[in-house]
Amino acid sequence: MNVAFFASELAANRGGIESVSYSLVKGFPDYVSLYAYCGRSKNGTENDSIPNVYYSDARKGICQHLDLIKKCFRDHRRFSFDFTFASHFALSLPCFLLKKFKGIPYGILVHGTELQDKNGCSSILGKLYFAIKKRVRKAVIKSADVIFANSNFTKEVVEKKYGKYKKKIVVIHPPIQYVDKNVRAEENVRSHIVLSLGRLEERKGFQYVIDAMKELIIDVPELKYYVAGAGAYLTALKERVEKHGLQDHVYFLGKVSEEEKDRLYRECDYFIMPSYMKKDTEDFEGFGIVYIEANTYGKYVIATRSGGIPDAVCEGVTGAFVEEQDPKSIYKILKELYNDDFYPDRSKCIEWAKKMDVNVIVKQYVDAISDVLN
Repeated sequence: MNVAFFASELAANRGGIESVSYSLVKGFPDYVSLYAYCGRSKNGTENDSIPNVYYSDARKGICQHLDLIKKCFRDHRRFSFDFTFASHFALSLPCFLLKKFKGIPYGILVHGTELQDKNGCSSILGKLYFAIKKRVRKAVIKSADVIFANSNFTKEVVEKKYGKYKKKIVVIHPPIQYVDKNVRAEENVRSHIVLSLGRLEERKGFQYVIDAMKELIIDVPELKYYVAGAGAYLTALKERVEKHGLQDHVYFLGKVSEEEKDRLYRECDYFIMPSYMKKDTEDFEGFGIVYIEANTYGKYVIATRSGGIPDAVCEGVTGAFVEEQDPKSIYKILKELYNDDFYPDRSKCIEWAKKMDVNVIVKQYVDAISDVLN
């Protein structure tokens, strides 16, 4: 089977769509002949080991799309693609055209936030761009043979918006590159550190953890909250810390390296990210691969039932749920965990994470593609 894949960028440690794309491009060649087309120039050496990847040097925007279209049509004459798919609807124009003119079926990965319909732009150009984006999204989804949704919630959003087209929607969770962290034999020693890691934005809910810390340090005086990541919401979070007088308990670590991330996951007692959906923008967590990352270290996670997060957390086994935008709920669960001296079954957390390994996930994609072709 010859398959073409289109992505904006391939980056193992970038997070989000870039990391998902990287994992798929690394994993697919074990099952099919994959030809990948990347919308940005190669950056760094991590991609050197990936075969059959074309990196466009064209300027961003329409020039890149034209370059990728020209290249993939040329390659189709040589390799005769059986199927194509894109990591995002904005990269699916080559797939759309290959189907229109060559009859090749295609699929699109859907992650969640790109489906929002509320436009925050007030300028004429911003409104025009958003209107064009919606039309493109509708056209490529209408024409697609299969939609790959990253969670059951995302699938429901697609069905609600595009159900009349009766699309085949397959739920396949984002993959991780599972590596044994050798943590099973570690002793359960309290560090009294709770960790958050991710982009610093309002919907991640880190502000509510800070609010909960005001009461938590009364019950657990040694408790510290580490926040790793960068983003525009940092100033608001720092102001919240100062307001509550938590400078000795809340630490902002900024963007961390892979080595630092590894250390933080090993060191913390629990991982927390109480994300919620922003009503004004319809922005939500499509899945939450970061919970799975924490599970690879045998760590118990604290999350909400917002968006696609329930697909990423096995309640009572790999993590616990709190209410959205509710510091009292966060306070209650962390107090119970520390007062009960609760330690998760590390092996169950790790086994859960293994189910998201790229080899497992790619096999699900290959099976779904075979179903479409058959």
